[in-house]
Amino acid sequence: MKSLAMALVAGACLSATALGQELTPMGEGHLGQIFKIDMEGNILGEMTPYEARAVGNTYRNNIFDSGGYWTGLDPNNRHNLEDVRFSPGPWGGVTGTFSISRVQFSLLHVSAATGPASIQYKFYNVADCDFTHNPMITAGATPGLTWTIGLPTAGLQANTGYGFNPVNFTPVTIPAGNYFIDARLINPTTQQDLGSDIWRLCACTSTHAPQNGTTPGNPCTIGSTLGGLGYDINFNGTFEGGAVTTTENRQWGYNVAGAFWNIGLDLTLGGEIPATPPTCQSVTLGADNTFVPDTAPYTATQVKWYCFTLSGAADDTALKYVDVDTVLGGGRGDRHLRDGRRAARQGRQQRVREQRADELRNWAPGRDRGRRAVRRAEL
Repeated sequence: MKSLAMALVAGACLSATALGQELTPMGEGHLGQIFKIDMEGNILGEMTPYEARAVGNTYRNNIFDSGGYWTGLDPNNRHNLEDVRFSPGPWGGVTGTFSISRVQFSLLHVSAATGPASIQYKFYNVADCDFTHNPMITAGATPGLTWTIGLPTAGLQANTGYGFNPVNFTPVTIPAGNYFIDARLINPTTQQDLGSDIWRLCACTSTHAPQNGTTPGNPCTIGSTLGGLGYDINFNGTFEGGAVTTTENRQWGYNVAGAFWNIGLDLTLGGEIPATPPTCQSVTLGADNTFVPDTAPYTATQVKWYCFTLSGAADDTALKYVDVDTVLGGGRGDRHLRDGRRAARQGRQQRVREQRADELRNWAPGRDRGRRAVRRAEL
């Protein structure tokens, strides 16, 4: 099992004594520096300064942003259902699909005892879920995405919150829109309920903003979530919905200076952030191995964008390439584009011929003629 790097949040867990009551904030403690790592422990951004895509957070409600207003809720809080809305945020106006690849979360480690455990996230279409329905998740609904992450079993303290670093997966394309996230602590062997109060899911509030129009407000710093939180009390794997507090449809929060701060599941999601392409000058490529020039005056720090379309792949397999050259002259920059077909292979063959010809020219007269004849035959 692969371990995840984490940061500690020191403090005792104090949960609500009765449903619907306010919560007591956790102590901020000492928050360690957070590094973005992959599942192999590589610190992202230091392996290479370049990435194929811009990946960032698209939904975030995290205890590191909460100023101490977080909790593990009641004992045995191991299965929650949260509504996730990506507006406001970088995915708020995206239509079509999302490219999702990142999750970050925080958990409360309750006891000094350790044992195998995993956290599992299932993404359900918003049309398949409703906090007031019983069950909340429509029978037979299929999750569009499932992530399962193994948790560490060594070096853990009791009654301590752990904020795990972002976990990055291979990007997955899912339909754009809002989702319900089924978060569950499971036994990795049975893939069912963990069965003991070793870990608890956490909930927090990061912004306390009235983003949804009315109290209790939106706890997220990116995206938004409503007031409800599904809470599987009897660990049977089914969320039994209905009226708030009288069923497994729950709502918790903090009373701060007379204002109710709603909490939501501690969860951060991320993926490809769409970029608006700049205005560019279109260039039509010419025939193979032919430059297409463009000449224009430039000043210091000035940027000009060009765009062009390839008729096919430009890689080693196709033996093609695209050559972009900058030629300065008279204070002007000439941009040359060339679409090379077969030129990569022809160029290598030409270099081999030139190298061998140089070897022949460098041989002094009188050397072994047989050897020289062999060399010439190779050409």
